[in-house]
Order: sequence, then structure tokens, then C-alpha cells
Amino acid sequence: MFAGVELLQPGHTATFDLRGRTLSRYYRFCVGSDADASPGPEELASALSRAVERTQMSDVPLAVSLSGGLDSTLVASLATRTFPSPPSAFTIAFEGADRFDYARSAIVTSDDLPFARAAAGELGLELTLVHAPQAERAADLARVAAANDALPAWEQEVSQHRIARAVRERGQSVLLVGDAADETHFGYHFLLDPVALSSPRRILERFGPMPIRRDVLEDPLATFTEWYEAWFDPSASLHARTCGTTSLIVERWLPRLLHNGDIHMMAYGVEARVPFADIELLALAGRVAPAAGLAGGVEKALLREAARGLVPEPIRTRKKSALPKDQATESLYKAEVTRLLREPPRLLTDFVDVSKLEPLLVDERPLGEWERAQLFRTLMITHFAHHHGLP
Repeated sequence: MFAGVELLQPGHTATFDLRGRTLSRYYRFCVGSDADASPGPEELASALSRAVERTQMSDVPLAVSLSGGLDSTLVASLATRTFPSPPSAFTIAFEGADRFDYARSAIVTSDDLPFARAAAGELGLELTLVHAPQAERAADLARVAAANDALPAWEQEVSQHRIARAVRERGQSVLLVGDAADETHFGYHFLLDPVALSSPRRILERFGPMPIRRDVLEDPLATFTEWYEAWFDPSASLHARTCGTTSLIVERWLPRLLHNGDIHMMAYGVEARVPFADIELLALAGRVAPAAGLAGGVEKALLREAARGLVPEPIRTRKKSALPKDQATESLYKAEVTRLLREPPRLLTDFVDVSKLEPLLVDERPLGEWERAQLFRTLMITHFAHHHGLP
């Protein structure tokens, strides 16, 4: 029944008439040039305040996702200033998170909970800790795979799904989130790394690709490197490569990340609102040049200046850390993949070289972050196939 159905890409319209279908693009995020006059911190803070105020148009009480990072705390702080009653705040709390080895993680660099508690205390917000018991992790994985029709791609989707469930259980249906700030305000660490920016391949290597079957795609890294060079020419200047990488992040990664968050919220009837995706604020962010956005070798430098006085200082200067994921899942992943691979679905075996995964299941050393991610994605493909009745 879905034959011929296509996805309409973000920022595009489809027009149908007697001549057929015409696709046109009505919006493109532009990255600022060093020749542009970047907005000042006050101008940026003012625009963000208006963006948060616009997202608060609602006839039901609002909630905020509060990780204790810069972006979510900024949204929560401005929400308390512009809304008559303080919003409820939610943060994920994994068992043993204070004992995780964050030095082994590329994107989750510290425990969120102390920062979330500090932010809630400073802003006078009631903080709900969303617990995710280890005993329920296997069931969480199946639920996440059933919810995301684009196939779950990252372990943090368990956090998103859990938070959405908790918000609904509290009887709330609108959640303000800090998504899109990293992508539009130079928030990725590797934008400060000349080695990473020397080639799209260098960035792709950091994300641990799945072992795709060679008869499906001979060299996945080479293929995606070639595709990504449409945004990111290795022979260009460092400035051009930074701008190109940012455009790639906004056009190819951000839509998927927003989809992931939205799909898990909507699974429980919760509407996620994204102030950092406000059109006025995006226009302003598009004037921020890399030199200003990464000033002093600090990611989101201009946004951090705009946050001065709006969030607690330890949070304003906190190093970027992604939404948390449970790092104590390795043994569960190995056991679940071993069980499911006894009768793997064709959706997996038609594309993935399963033999390359088998050594991970018996390896006694601690798995690397991206090796664990391979097992997670294997589980997601398998659960997805079983949920939808695919062979």
C-alpha cells in the first residue's frame, strides 16, 4: 500500500496540477560569513526570549525538558520569565549514571543530574526524575523500535521515549525542548578539530558505521564521503569547510534528530516544541559567522555570551554533553543480539554482514562506544522487522 509514497523533505513544497508534480524549496538555513556582521549577545538573547514566548501559546500547562545543559536551561529560564506559572521540568536519571566512565564517550561527557538539579533549584522549578530501571531495558528497546518508523539510530532515543512517557503520565501534553541549538549555533565539538574537518571521511569514521554487506555497498565510508563532499570540499579553506559541515549537519542530520524526538513524543500524545527552530531566531543564527560562533576555541561561544545572567554560571560554561544514554547496557545488548540472531530477519541479513558482529558478542573486553552502538542498531532493525511482521 505504500508503493510510490515518498517523503517530502523539510523546507519543500509539492505542487500538483495537470502537468504533474513540482517540488520547490521555500527555506534554506544559511551559515554566516566572516564578512557578515554577527548579532550581538543581547540581540540573540532577545530573539530567543521571543521564540520561547511564542512556543508557550497553549491552553494546557507546559513542561520543559531540563538536562542541565546550556540549551535546555536557557529555554527553561526564559519560560519561567514569560509564563504566568512555572513549568514542570523533567530529566532522565539512569541507574548508576554517577559511576559511568564518561572518558570513554565521545558525545556524553558528564552526568546531567547534578546540573539539572542545580538549574531547577536556581529557577525554582519542580524537577521530576525520569527513572529508567535496568530491569525494563529490554522492553524499552522493543518499544523504541516500534515507535520510530525511520528506524532508531541512537541509544538516546530510549531517553526521549522515557521522558515522553513520564510527561504523559503526569497528565501533561506540551514539552519545550532545547533541540536544534547545537546544529544552528556551532555546538559540535569536531568543528574545532582541523583533523576532523580535513575530510568528510574523518567525521564519518567517528560515528562507527554498521558492517554493511559488500554486495549491497562496496565501501560505505567512501560512498558517503563522496555524497558529503557536495557540502564539504576537503580542498576548500578551513572557514569554508566549517560552513559546509554546518550546512550538512543542518540539512541532513538535524531533520532526522528532530524526527526522532517528535516521533517518541507523539507516541504518547506529547507535543515537543522547539524554540531554537523559531524562524526569527534561525534568521539571526544564520548571521553568526564561524569566527564568532567558535570564538576562543569554545563551541556555541556567542550563544554562551547571550546566556550570561540567564542561567547559572557553571551551566553557562559547561562543556557540551549530549542527551544521556545508559552505558551499563553492554551485557544486555550482547544477550539480546545473541538471542535474536538465532532467527534473524531478512531486513537485517539482506543488508548487514552479521558475521562481523559475532566477535563483539564473545569479546570479554569492554566494548567501545560505537561497537555498542552497532549492537543497539542491530537490535533496532530486528525489533522493527518483528514489530511490522517483516520476514
